Amino acid sequence: MPYTWRYNLELGVPAIDQQHRRLIAKINALLAAMEECKGLPELKSTLRYLECYITRHFHDEERLMKEIGYPDLSAHMLEHEYFRRAVQKLKAEIHDNGASTRTLMLTERTICSWINEHIFKTDRKIGVYMREGEERNDPPLPA
Repeated sequence: MPYTWRYNLELGVPAIDQQHRRLIAKINALLAAMEECKGLPELKSTLRYLECYITRHFHDEERLMKEIGYPDLSAHMLEHEYFRRAVQKLKAEIHDNGASTRTLMLTERTICSWINEHIFKTDRKIGVYMREGEERNDPPLPA
């Protein structure tokens, strides 16, 4: 079942929100290819995309969290490192044993889990923190 981007998932940082939307589009392309029994050719493209995504997106997101003084930065960075290692493990598996239905399913499960647990939950907390910070910094209403 494809993922649908929803407004309430936005952090309010256009570049990061766009990166999240592109990741969701990429997993949707993989899921569609799998339904058409064309998942294996799409697999290598997806992993190449993930490498670029990890490098750029994690850098941008971690820089943002540092700039806003996000209190859960360390834990968030650990999640990034976990995903980075999971993708490297998938790449190594394909390098050592070739692309297979098993690696296709592992990739799909890894990315879907990442979207469900990290983007839809952990990353949303950054947006909440930013919005709460804006509310705290709003000037008092005139009497």
